Amino acid sequence: MALLAGRLFDEGDAGFSKNSSNMILVKLHGRERLIRGMKSTIKAISTGILATMLHPRVLKLFYRGPLTILMYHGVIDSPMIMPDPCMIDINAFRSQMRYLKRHFEVVSLTRAVELMEHDAITEPTAVITFDDGYQNNYDLAYPVLREGQLPATIFLSTLFTDTDISIWTGVLQNAFTLTPKMHLEWRGQRFDLSTLAEKKKSLSAVRSSLKDGPHQSLMDEVENIVTELSEGDPISLDAESPYRMLNSASIEKLAKSDLIELGGHTHSHCILSRLPSSTQEVEIRKSLELVESFTGQPCRLFAYPNGKKCDYDEESLSILRENGVKAALTTESGCYAPGTPMLELMRIGVDAEASMSSFKLSLFDIQGRIKGLFANKA
Repeated sequence: MALLAGRLFDEGDAGFSKNSSNMILVKLHGRERLIRGMKSTIKAISTGILATMLHPRVLKLFYRGPLTILMYHGVIDSPMIMPDPCMIDINAFRSQMRYLKRHFEVVSLTRAVELMEHDAITEPTAVITFDDGYQNNYDLAYPVLREGQLPATIFLSTLFTDTDISIWTGVLQNAFTLTPKMHLEWRGQRFDLSTLAEKKKSLSAVRSSLKDGPHQSLMDEVENIVTELSEGDPISLDAESPYRMLNSASIEKLAKSDLIELGGHTHSHCILSRLPSSTQEVEIRKSLELVESFTGQPCRLFAYPNGKKCDYDEESLSILRENGVKAALTTESGCYAPGTPMLELMRIGVDAEASMSSFKLSLFDIQGRIKGLFANKA
């Protein structure tokens, strides 16, 4: 932006001053904010109109699944100080489940695998999944699922069961939310923490950078950041925190339910491709074995932490096959199509901040298809 101002005016020009430059920058920043706001408004309006015009019967004509696997994380019943797109409000969740009940055949992941293997899906079909294994999956999500008799699969990171600790992403969000500090110095950068908006922006940048490193290095850095943000005082998860993990009593009740399946999600929620083969095997096997100890049945379902194509490798796939896993889920966005490898199934991530109109369109991957059309033309 400063470069642009410098091109428009030279400070040696008559009548030009630094004050003039500052005024230009302020106007340009204001214009950028206005444009971003207009784009956001136009997107929301167009999404709403499209979802309203396209009745479910019409949307089905666009359905290219033939299976949509939805990915959730947590459900909340009161607003968070700093919203997390992975934590959906219970009222929004209930509305989404009612929509699924009316317009989709909702099946368990195990049943979906059977149908996919026999090419037997003939109508819009959906699978509901939850990653990580938060206590709110039992306390809040399960009653809604039970009310609608909707099956779901919960993938457990088993290290955290019956502990007061949580997955590093939640620990970090909790620390950023509660810190009294106005800024964070990290890796030679200064991150603004003066407002909730700036905290959210800084958290996103730090979290993205952390994912690039080895798991142990990541954990060490998270601990250092949390210590820095807490100014030496421990920041712990309270009993009502949305990041508190499932306890064994709740897991056992879920395991006895006819609606809930349990799957593995590694032991410590590590990104597999960052680990040597031997450590990958420990993480995967330990997770599968502990899930089996809860269910009394071999664990045949798995979801990759972080879940992008770069977050697992051929070694990961080999270990899963050797341990009898039938289906493994990624976080790559899209619906299932015949020919997709069963150990690399895509999902539609449900953004807690998205509107109901966006949710409806995402079930049919309308937005993904539109993006694909533009990408192909480019």
